[in-house]
Amino acid sequence: MNLILCNSTSLEQTIPWIFYHKLISVSNFFLFVEGKAASPTVSKAFESILGLKVIYRARELEEQQAKSRI
Repeated sequence: MNLILCNSTSLEQTIPWIFYHKLISVSNFFLFVEGKAASPTVSKAFESILGLKVIYRARELEEQQAKSRI
């Protein structure tokens, strides 16, 4: 099972949520980060979690999202 998560909250709020979902058999996470969650320290911690793909909010991503909206 895969989950997609958009996050701008702190590491302390997100890590328990991720590990809870790992316990109930979620194996892959795609985490879109911005705000506090995109800081170097926090993003490094996220990147160290097995099965978690960190995706940073960048201009290219914003342009793709803008074009995909109806």
